Parts: sequence; C-alpha cells; structure tokens
Amino acid sequence: MKQPANLRVRRRVIVLIVAAWISAAVWTPGIASAAGEPQAPGTVIKSWVPPGLIYTPFGVGYTGQLWISEPITNKNYEFTVGGTAGRAWLAGWTGSGWIADMTYLPGRNLLCQVTVGGDRGIYCWDPGTGAVTDKIVGTFPWTSTTQRGLAYRADDDTFYIGGWNQGIIYRIKGLSYSDKGAVVRQCTPADPNNVGGNLGISGLAYNAAFKVLWVATNSATDTVYALNADFTDTCAIVPTAGLNGTLPHPDPESNGGAGRNGGGLEMDENGNLWMVSQGSARAFLIASGLAANTPSVASISEVVDAMPDAAFRNLGLRRAFEARLTDILRSIDAGNTVPAVQMLRNLRMRTDGCGAAADRDDWIVDCGCQSAVRPKMNDLIKKLGG
Repeated sequence: MKQPANLRVRRRVIVLIVAAWISAAVWTPGIASAAGEPQAPGTVIKSWVPPGLIYTPFGVGYTGQLWISEPITNKNYEFTVGGTAGRAWLAGWTGSGWIADMTYLPGRNLLCQVTVGGDRGIYCWDPGTGAVTDKIVGTFPWTSTTQRGLAYRADDDTFYIGGWNQGIIYRIKGLSYSDKGAVVRQCTPADPNNVGGNLGISGLAYNAAFKVLWVATNSATDTVYALNADFTDTCAIVPTAGLNGTLPHPDPESNGGAGRNGGGLEMDENGNLWMVSQGSARAFLIASGLAANTPSVASISEVVDAMPDAAFRNLGLRRAFEARLTDILRSIDAGNTVPAVQMLRNLRMRTDGCGAAADRDDWIVDCGCQSAVRPKMNDLIKKLGG
C-alpha cells in the first residue's frame, strides 16, 4: 500500500538512527569510473544519509545545492552534493498538507514545490530566504486530488505535475501566463510493475537537451521511466534513454522487500538524477546516461575536416560523409535523437572495415583515419542514449 509519510514515521526514525550509526556521511560505490568518464546508466555516483533529518525524506530539488523535503516537519533542507548540511526552511504555507517534490526555475531563482493535501497548489520560494514569492492555486484538473511530482520546462515556461492518485502527468502553464495553471496537455503512462497498471508517480525531472521527462515511481519496483516530454495524449517510453527507457531505483528492497521507496526526483548540471529512498532515508545520485546539454557532432567534423581527400574512397563519398554529419546535427538540434542515433550507426558502418585493409563498403579507406573518427562516433552514440 502506498502509505502517506505520516503513517511511516516510527519505522523511519529507527531506520535513520541505525543508518547514522552504521554509515559514514558519503558512501562510495564499489565500482567507480575514471574521472570525467561517462558512467553506465543506473550507476550510483553518490549516496549519503542527509544529516539533520528526523523523519522520511521525500521531495528533491537542485540549484547546484541539493534540497530535500521532510514532510512530517514540513521543512526543506539544503545540502552540498557531498552531504554537508546547509540552511533549512519551514514551509508554513501548506496548511493541513505537506511538501513533496520540487523543481528549480533558474531565470527567477525560485524553487517551486507541490503541496500534498491543503489547497494542492504549487508554491515557489526563494532558496535564500525560504519566503514564498509566487504560487499556482485554484480549481484545475490537477488540483482535484493531490499530486507529488513536479518538473519545469524553461523554453515555454510550463510545468509537468503528476502523482500516484491519478497516475496522470499534466503539462500546465507557468508563472508568466495570465492563466497560469491551465492544462496544456496530459497523458496517462502505464506501469506494468504497479498494481492497477497506472504509473505510481512520485517525482519528475525534465531533460531539455533530449526532451525526456524522467518519472520516479513509488511502486513495487520503484522504477524510473524515461518518457517523451512532447507527449500529446500518450506517454511513450524513450527506448534509447537509460536502460531501454528505464532506470532501476538504487534501493527498492529496504521497505521489507516490497519497494514503495520512491520519492522526488531532480536532474543535476551533468544530466544525472538525484533521488531519495524513503525506506533507508538516503539520498542517491544516479547516472542517467543522458547529458544535460545537446551532444555535438563538432568533434567528429573536426577529425573529418583534417583528413586528406586520399583518406576517402573518392571525393564524392567524402562529400556524402560530410552531408550525413550535417543531417545528424539537424536531427539532434530538433530533438530527434532516435533517428540521429540510427544515422550515426549507419555512418559508422562506413568506417569499421579495417583489418589489413578497408572493406569494400567503407567510405573512409585509410585505417588510421578510421581509428581516429570511430571512437568519436561511438562516444556521440553513447551520449545520445544509443
């Protein structure tokens, strides 16, 4: 059963006391990659017990610092990415409700947060003072019941909001609109791991580079899903993101082996995902496999531009190779990463034949030039989620 946080207090207090006793502030994963090297999707990059919290964590926000909400006390706590405690603000606006997921509005320097219960609104506050400076409240389809997850899309000032009561993701107008809170569109994603089939939405995070909406769930597996953020009436999984469109929650078993540990979600400046476990009361940073910025074909083009014409089977195939790179760049800029990955894979087949000599279907026939460009192509495919 998806229990509200106030029904899980006693066990959480015990978990926190035990966790603080047995754990150092920061846990180092057993398998670490070299500095700067992309890590496999789902890899735990950081994990620590948030100091100062007494009860279960839930909401997650990120401003360069990590913010975590504690619903029982209705406080938001600030931490460095290494787990050092900073400021803490009481969320006095919730009334009879409690505070859930957060999202950061960089242009306004505000953290906006969902209220569970009460007026079920979105309250936006200054991380430097904790003071509310704007809000979205009123009668909307998404306030007919409580929501829990929240993400922000800066290019058109819209929010994504959703929760496990309805299993619906709403895209709504942001603070700059005269009709802020109005629904732009909505969809209902399915979750085969959740009772009833609907997604047990607990947290949301938006990757603008790839138009991916990451969805944390509070379900039997607490799976994180990558959905197409430009949905109309269906929420399609993006299979090239994460591990076939999903990421495993790093701690689905601490709640008696029954999952239900998922909470808030937010993306950092590298495209990786911060999340919490309600069961072990830990914060986790997980490799998403998607960068926060659009990958570029520039490094490939630079290598190709430096190649002599003799490196290609003929001049026409050189021009064809360069034209393909232009097409790939246009596809990436348009947010169409799936066809971009396929075009890159097809083009890579024209550079992969060197043993003693190039294959007949290779466009680049110089083996040294093949070796120079192929790793760049492999890296871009990986960054695009392929």
